[in-house]
Formats: sequence, C-alpha cells, structure tokens
Amino acid sequence: MALLFLAWFSAEDIRDRRLSLTELLGSLLLGMLYLTLTGGLDDGKLPYRMLPGLFLLLLAYLTSEQVGYGDGLAVLILGCFLGAGKCAAVCGTAFMLSGLFTTGKICLKKEEPVPFLPFLLGALEVVLFVE
Repeated sequence: MALLFLAWFSAEDIRDRRLSLTELLGSLLLGMLYLTLTGGLDDGKLPYRMLPGLFLLLLAYLTSEQVGYGDGLAVLILGCFLGAGKCAAVCGTAFMLSGLFTTGKICLKKEEPVPFLPFLLGALEVVLFVE
C-alpha cells in the first residue's frame, strides 16, 4: 500500500513540483482507515507513528519551506502504513540519496529544486529489500 501511495505522489511531485493537499488529506484518511482495520489505532502508538512526519513539517516551517509541507504530510501518511521505526529508516535513507543526488547537481552547477518524494520511494524500496 505504501509503495502505491509513494509511486502516485512521486509522479505528481516530479511532474508538478507540488502536491495536491486534497489528495494528501484523502490519503491520510485512507491511512487512518487502514490503521483502524488492522488494529493499529488500538495500540496507542499513533503519536509515535506520526513523529517522522511531524518532524518534517517542523523542518518545513523552520526552513521557510526548503523542505515542503507536502513532503511532511506524505511522511505523516507513510507513518500510518509503516510505523515510526521503519518510516524513520526510510526518511534517513531518502535524505542520504537526495544528498548524493544534490551534491552531483551542485558539481554540475545545476541549481534547481529537487523533488523529495521520488527519493522516499527509492528509499522505501531499499528498506523493504534489506528487510
């Protein structure tokens, strides 16, 4: 489910350089429904599941949206599907991948914004493969 979610929004992030708030909020509702149906809301760990996303939302605020709010919402939703630990591993891997890519772009003297969700998708695939 998380792979489909990230694939959809990665394509949107690459194409439009922005994410639809309506689609993100709909996905958040689907994530909550998923948690409800799988019993994930019963364990009382919902705040922990949301920590990586809340961290990115705070980072978006503190950096004047160098990291977008849409990225933070996407990670918030990803936490619903994966849990905090796996979501944090995916985020850390995505930050490393995007850092390598951005370093290459700087060396080539191409300075333009880089969409983050494709790196989240790649990082999720790496984490699932290693797991």
